[in-house]
Amino acid sequence: MDSIEITLRKRSALYIPAAAVADPSTMVVLQMEAMNLGFFFEQDALKALANAPTLQRSVMETLSSLVAADKDWEPMYPNFPKQVFEATECELYLNAFLHYGTHGTWAPSYTKETRLPHFETVDYKAISLIGLDEYMGIYHNLLASNASLPAVDRDIICFYIRNYTEDALHPHTPKEIPFKETLCLFVAELIEQKKAALAQGRVQTATDVLRIATRMCGGDISLVENTKFRLPRRYRRWLLTILEPVIRADDVLRHLEKWKRLFHCIHVGSYPAFEKCRAIAFEVRNGRLRGYYSHVERALETGDEDRILELLSQRPGEFARRLDMLLRRFSERNGAILKVFSDVAHKVDTRVLLQMLGHFMHRKDLEKRIVIPKGSVSQAYVLREPPAAIQDWVLDSLVEQLKGELRERFSQQESLGKVWIEPHLQKCPIPLQLRAASEGLKMVQRGTKIPFGEKNILRFFVHWIGDDLDLSACLLREDLTLHSAITYYNLSEKSVYYAVHSGDFVKAPPPKGACEFIDFDIDSVKDPSVRYIAMDVRVFSGGTFQEQQATAGWMLREEMGQKGEVFDAQTVDQRICISAPVRNCVVALFDLQERDVIWLDMIGSSKELHASSMPGNNVENNKASIQEVIMAALNFRTMSLYDLFTLHAEARGEMVETREEALRSEGTLFDMDMLYRYDEVLSGFV
Repeated sequence: MDSIEITLRKRSALYIPAAAVADPSTMVVLQMEAMNLGFFFEQDALKALANAPTLQRSVMETLSSLVAADKDWEPMYPNFPKQVFEATECELYLNAFLHYGTHGTWAPSYTKETRLPHFETVDYKAISLIGLDEYMGIYHNLLASNASLPAVDRDIICFYIRNYTEDALHPHTPKEIPFKETLCLFVAELIEQKKAALAQGRVQTATDVLRIATRMCGGDISLVENTKFRLPRRYRRWLLTILEPVIRADDVLRHLEKWKRLFHCIHVGSYPAFEKCRAIAFEVRNGRLRGYYSHVERALETGDEDRILELLSQRPGEFARRLDMLLRRFSERNGAILKVFSDVAHKVDTRVLLQMLGHFMHRKDLEKRIVIPKGSVSQAYVLREPPAAIQDWVLDSLVEQLKGELRERFSQQESLGKVWIEPHLQKCPIPLQLRAASEGLKMVQRGTKIPFGEKNILRFFVHWIGDDLDLSACLLREDLTLHSAITYYNLSEKSVYYAVHSGDFVKAPPPKGACEFIDFDIDSVKDPSVRYIAMDVRVFSGGTFQEQQATAGWMLREEMGQKGEVFDAQTVDQRICISAPVRNCVVALFDLQERDVIWLDMIGSSKELHASSMPGNNVENNKASIQEVIMAALNFRTMSLYDLFTLHAEARGEMVETREEALRSEGTLFDMDMLYRYDEVLSGFV
């Protein structure tokens, strides 16, 4: 990670001091190299880069990596797709038999034919030039983001802390870091880099201390997974020093088993000066610790409604998370419950209010409940029994109450003027769950629907170094049942639609690895029951993706044929690195009716494997799992970016119907670019 990669990823820009004069020939060469990768330098960025020869190689390597052009793309059938279409079933079967029979040692050898150039319409990705303020603004926005961040963004925060002094960071460090995981990552990294001044006064709860200790031990800062605590002596006293003023029994009880391990690790009994820590640790060891949550559970058991409301009013965030349960369980007192909640709603975090609003806006339509537990893996569960109903008047009243509270908060910010919002943002959820997002060319919230345009050919690709991976295209009906699949056991289809697979490798040894492609002609689908194409990648045999080096994505092309190279970086629409500790991933879903790609990057359970004539971890044996993942994606109900920006416009601006009207008055545009600048959304609008 360096400044070049950060600015290219986060702003499609470069941070380089601009020069007045640049060598024209160097500028031409740089522009041509960038265009071959699907990028285009704006004039200021091009001049600055031409005058920074030490950065040119780094920039090109980063651009190449972003679109996966740094991989070795040699498919089994080098003259794909024509070669596979024209091969006889006997030839394909014999090649597969010999390849599998030798465990990948033998592979067919063909002469690669000369390919004619293609003249695709390329939507180049513009690269601009930014100044110091915007460059440091990336650091500020990530820290100020009020939601979980993906691993690549957490690495960016660490880069700034490690490479800049406290004096340089201080003006750009927000006074408050709202999301606890980000706060604790920030504090832990500062302490490890001996820059403690910026961390002063930021720890507020015992759970903050637990997260900091977890980060120092290389554990899961979300606290989903257990951590093996091993801390040097120099950190033990410091942790107790910041823990003593904030420790409470309630916070310890929330993560009791983790605290047992941490107390043991830091030898709390060896430090008599920290009396509160020693006392609570003693109660933990003897199993006698009691706190707030035990009183709440007791009140729920006895049905003491007044006591429940009294207790939950002390913790508005907890009240918000339990509100649906209270409205279901004590329906005869819903009016009183709403009144008590309205008195404390102003103390609930904005992110939680938005999550509540998204839930209750769609509560009437919930035939299925979708659950995506937090953690390092995005696995969706569909709960097919709908929750108990809540009266319509209660839901309507609560939705208006939540909207009113949010508008009041947003009205305190500066005016937006006349506001135009891109209608398609109605299909884009607010990016509040990016913790487990895979690193990639574009990073968006799961469930986001993005138009993929009018190009007719989808070319899926996967490259990996490691065990036996398989790329598949699953055709699904409207009800999400499997229609058919293009995969290692069905390399081509010509009757119902045109699709072709480039051949299945069972080994991908370093350094070259192996790759697979699938071409799909969208307009060739003749069966009207086919609605979706799912891109599926799974480990047939071997370790999880975490043990591989797997890169996947897709290109969009205008026609299927032999023009252009099989892998052409100019046409890459998306590229991700699949690195979760799982063996299956449904990367994306293409809606052929709406011409949207629905971003998934989610796993199935793989519990549906059953005995069949097709052994192994493949599409046929995981039909139910794939259906479950896609059903979850299509039924997940939450607030959209359009909803969020509309609340802001109503509170501090004026909605207009056209972007031109907003531009004429120097107002505010919320277009599709906001989809990829999620750090600005999370820091300025959530």
